Amino acid sequence: MLDAKSVRIVAQPEKPDWSTLQQPGHKRANKGQESWSRKMDSSAFRMLNDVFCNTTSKESKAFFAKNPSVMQNYQVGYKIQASKWPTNPLRRIIGDLQTSKLGYLRTETNVSKEKHQGVPQDWVIADFGCGEAGLAKALPQHQVHSFDLVALNERITVADISQVPLQDGSVNVVVMCLALLGLNWIDYIKEAFRVLVEGGLLKISELTSRVKLDAFKEVLLSQGFQLLNKDDITKFFLLMDLEKRAHCASPRVSATRKLFFPFATRSAEFSRSKKKKKKKKKKKKK
Repeated sequence: MLDAKSVRIVAQPEKPDWSTLQQPGHKRANKGQESWSRKMDSSAFRMLNDVFCNTTSKESKAFFAKNPSVMQNYQVGYKIQASKWPTNPLRRIIGDLQTSKLGYLRTETNVSKEKHQGVPQDWVIADFGCGEAGLAKALPQHQVHSFDLVALNERITVADISQVPLQDGSVNVVVMCLALLGLNWIDYIKEAFRVLVEGGLLKISELTSRVKLDAFKEVLLSQGFQLLNKDDITKFFLLMDLEKRAHCASPRVSATRKLFFPFATRSAEFSRSKKKKKKKKKKKKK
């Protein structure tokens, strides 16, 4: 079970409380303190991701109901990590929905033929694990249901994404952008199937290094989804577009929770790749 001690970082007495560092109007004393606070937020982000991966969504929801401020710090850490990514997968998903009437761009065909004014305005979209509801903000002309464990703004509905308050077959698109955290992540896939209309679109973006792709595809197929398109968003992220068809047999993969490798933030890999490039440049100069 989760408790506050398992995820909270306690600041040293001589340093400011980490939970107040990002509050509006708070002034940091110097650059050293700025650097310290960024490291603190990044550490919180990595630690909370580990917690998410090793608990169920029900346990996480219960924890954040008692400690909502922890989610604010998690989002601060997320932004710091995202600023180091070559591209943010959410931007790609937003672009797909804004520019393609299908809701995705097929890599095998001439993309320009599919470009349109985006998905129809009467399409209903559900964002599972929405963070700060960036998708809803980017698509004001659509009805977007944004769900997460804490309501960081008025666009968000608090919900366990394995049990969202939507009727069966009431949604045209479900988005899961870096949201497959938790021991019961397959329940999120089942919930997406429940709320989608027949032929509805499921968009999943994940860290390439976390996914055991062949086994993951097998589970998605077993849950009634057909793969329409897979695209590598740089070498760090993948995007999968799937269509709701019909339920198939149960997954043959014995332990579905093991389809994902342990979470690792991309900033570390970016740093390693940068170091390798620098070494190569030095060798060439020599």
